[in-house]
Amino acid sequence: MTTVTLSSKHQITLPVDLVRGLNLKPGDKLVVELIDDHLIVLPQPQSWVDYFAGSMKGVYGNTVEEVDRYIAEVRNGWELDGLKNVLAASETLRAVYAVIPWSRNGKILSSQIAEKTGISIKHLSRYLLQLVEVDAIKCVPNPEDYADPFYQRIP
Repeated sequence: MTTVTLSSKHQITLPVDLVRGLNLKPGDKLVVELIDDHLIVLPQPQSWVDYFAGSMKGVYGNTVEEVDRYIAEVRNGWELDGLKNVLAASETLRAVYAVIPWSRNGKILSSQIAEKTGISIKHLSRYLLQLVEVDAIKCVPNPEDYADPFYQRIP
């Protein structure tokens, strides 16, 4: 660790090995920030946009589906409590919700939901309606078979 001295004019001189290590030239700007009781000194980048570009990758998810899920949670505010309460009340409803895809283009037919969950179409409509009412999923008409619509989660 290198020690520097604060002059009477509140200036410090950076040791040559640090200046060379950072490839600093006379006139280069440095950014100084106080974090807790520490001074952080960084060379000022040419462009802050370029400097921070890509630094948040993966924060909100690594796939489109994960990012969509995060956005859905934020957009619905923390009003997803309504969905959480509905899902908490019924194991069958959780099973139905679990098979409906997250992706923007992901859709599943009601007959496929019935097949995957083992619930009859007659009883399934009640669970789907509950999820539609709390804005968790939406019904998308099936142009090939109007009686068997698609369902998808609302991003």
